[in-house]
Amino acid sequence: MQRLFNILLDFYCTMGNASKLSKFLRDRGLTVRHTDFDFVRLRFTRHVDRNLLNVIEGIFKAVEEARGIWSSMCIEVWIEEDKGEKIGSPLLRKQGEVCTYIRPGARARLIRKIVWLDLCKPHVVVPIPESAMRKCVSAVDHNELVRIATTIKNFIEVQRELKEHKVSS
Repeated sequence: MQRLFNILLDFYCTMGNASKLSKFLRDRGLTVRHTDFDFVRLRFTRHVDRNLLNVIEGIFKAVEEARGIWSSMCIEVWIEEDKGEKIGSPLLRKQGEVCTYIRPGARARLIRKIVWLDLCKPHVVVPIPESAMRKCVSAVDHNELVRIATTIKNFIEVQRELKEHKVSS
C-alpha cells in the first residue's frame, strides 16, 4: 500500500520579504513557489517512512528560523493512501489525539486530513468545510507553531500504527 504524506504551507509576507523567504527555504532544500509579491507556497510530498518525522522536524526548524521574514502562515496536512479502507462517504474519526477527516479520493485513494478544530463529536454532520482542515497562525505565535508540529507528529505516528495494525491483521 502506497502512502504519501502531504503538507501545504502558505506564507504571507510584507512587501519585499517573499523573495527573501523563497531564497531562505530553497537554500534549505525545500521546493517553493513564489506566486505573488507577498505570497510563497511550500508543498512537500513524501512517502511515509521512518525518516519522515525527522524531515518534518527539519521543515519546522526552517519555518521557525524564518519567522522574521513571514508574517502569517496557513497549513494543511494530509495522507493519501492507495487501497485504503473502503468508505462510501466522508467521516470524522478521532485517531489518537488528532481529529481526522477521512474521505474517498480519486482513483480509489483514501484521503486522511488533519482537522484543526475539535469536530470529532457525535453531533457534527459531515462533510465539513475545507477551512476546518486549514490552520493559520501569526509568525509571532511561537507556541502555536509548536502545537502544530506536535499535532503533525501525533498524526504521523497514529497513521503508522494503523498501517502496522493492518499489516499484522
